[in-house]
Amino acid sequence: MTTTSLDYYAIEELLTNDERAARDRARRFVQEEVMHEIVACHRAAKFPEHLRARMGALRLFAPFLKEYGCAGQSYTAYGLIMQELEGADSGLRSEASVQGALAIYAIHSFGMPEQHARWLPELVSGERVGC
Repeated sequence: MTTTSLDYYAIEELLTNDERAARDRARRFVQEEVMHEIVACHRAAKFPEHLRARMGALRLFAPFLKEYGCAGQSYTAYGLIMQELEGADSGLRSEASVQGALAIYAIHSFGMPEQHARWLPELVSGERVGC
């Protein structure tokens, strides 16, 4: 399923190439890997946990940070990624924002170097769940 929205305020012109690429990467993931199975997940009352590792591989968790496998992108890119995920499923977007903004960001900003080394690589990759 593909949707097109109108850009009434010409926001597209204000985005950098990196921001467009981040949005497009998330959009492709949603269209190619999420949309075809999300209805079945809803009907079965199951969260698509198997998508977590793919989200990590696409660097969708805490993309505004620069280390430990994070993408080092702008907060605008982060917002665009979240918008694309939200278009498919609120739960998926919630997982991405909680994993990135609550778990990863908190450890990155306030944790000790030992905690960074222990937790961040696996949280960023989606191997572990922070919340």
